[in-house]
Amino acid sequence: MPIIESLHNLRSNIGAVLAAGGSVTAEYERIDNRWTAFMDRDNNAASRLAAAVIGTEPAEQVHLLAGLALAQQTGPVQIAAVNEAVATEVYPALRLEYNKVAATNYDALRERFNATAKDFTAACNAVDPDAEAEALMDATDAQRKAWTTAAVLAPKLSAQIPALLTAAKLAGTIITGNDDQLPLTTNPGEQHRRRIWEAWDSTEGRAGKWAALIKAGATIEARPLEQFRSYRRAADMETRYVQGEWGYGPVAVDPEDKDYKPQTTDGKTIVMR
Repeated sequence: MPIIESLHNLRSNIGAVLAAGGSVTAEYERIDNRWTAFMDRDNNAASRLAAAVIGTEPAEQVHLLAGLALAQQTGPVQIAAVNEAVATEVYPALRLEYNKVAATNYDALRERFNATAKDFTAACNAVDPDAEAEALMDATDAQRKAWTTAAVLAPKLSAQIPALLTAAKLAGTIITGNDDQLPLTTNPGEQHRRRIWEAWDSTEGRAGKWAALIKAGATIEARPLEQFRSYRRAADMETRYVQGEWGYGPVAVDPEDKDYKPQTTDGKTIVMR
């Protein structure tokens, strides 16, 4: 990837963190502003040169404008080469400055996420957020409020993930893919891995995955980066052949559940032999 593209991506990612409540150093702002000014430079040296020649500008200024006007006649290839050369120096300077606040920014966004998660969890503990409205006829005012609050906060949790994920990456955390969003925002504890992933993938109900995760026994929280660990997907179900009344037949077995007992269609547990 060209260094100038890397620089644009870096500034864009940091901008997303800033928009979510992060901050940068004064030196970062200074360098960033200088880069912006450099890239926004005008291309009117020729007209300025003409005005200087007609006017009363000192000869030295006329000569400087003449050189600038000539330089601006270069083609896009030469301009791109200059931009790349400057970006090669600007990128590490901005990266070094942001590194000074990277961990602090992640913690700031983590605290905001956790505050939303705490309120959402409290609402879910007060009432089933996926309950039908008719089921709340005899509910208390607090429960009705919690029912509404859960539906409002669930999309807010989802909306905070991109900036939180970006802040984690900028702080040096290795994120291997979209699946790492789960362990970054949720503590599954010792709950059944397959049930946790089913909850994470859920799009049902008024509060989507977040309510499903709480029902599965997980805790919604963005943990400190030093505690971050990837959380693999559940292994595929396995097919085993067991002896039944009429000989051996295939049954599905969950490798994620050491106590799993396959059942027949009538709900009876199959004895593994």
